[in-house]
Amino acid sequence: MQRVQAHKIEQVLFVSSTSVFEDAPNFPTYTEDDTPNASSTNGKQLMEAELAVRSYYHTATIIRPGGLIGGDRNPVKMLSGKTGLKNPDAPVNLVNRDYLIEIIHKIVNGELLQPLVHVVNEPQITRKEYYIKQAIDADLELPQFEENGLQIGKFVRSGFKLGL
Repeated sequence: MQRVQAHKIEQVLFVSSTSVFEDAPNFPTYTEDDTPNASSTNGKQLMEAELAVRSYYHTATIIRPGGLIGGDRNPVKMLSGKTGLKNPDAPVNLVNRDYLIEIIHKIVNGELLQPLVHVVNEPQITRKEYYIKQAIDADLELPQFEENGLQIGKFVRSGFKLGL
């Protein structure tokens, strides 16, 4: 933070993640109004980073994108043909790269003035539905999901939508 302060930075945009929220069996819904509650190491580190940014720059904008997809980034490539995948009924919380870029562009240009923005735009259908459809569309081997056992996940919602 000392380097940033030394350069008199006026606008700060911090890209965090939806992993600041805990997955749970009842698939809770989190919005910009909810307090982060992660227990994972990564989630806790992001929560601390958000607090540090906010303590130095009260006007900073924090973006919490879901999992990034678009271009060559499609997680179904890693899941194709895998078996025993957990949480088939959990929602996916993904964001298309172009949509995320558009949100960042609007923030930088002063068209979206919010201190915190969740960025998730893919349909929040189940993991099983989403990844099977993606595998079919890409002509890949279907992933196989474990149907038994405790399932955890979360819905991440945003109060801000653009027309992409």
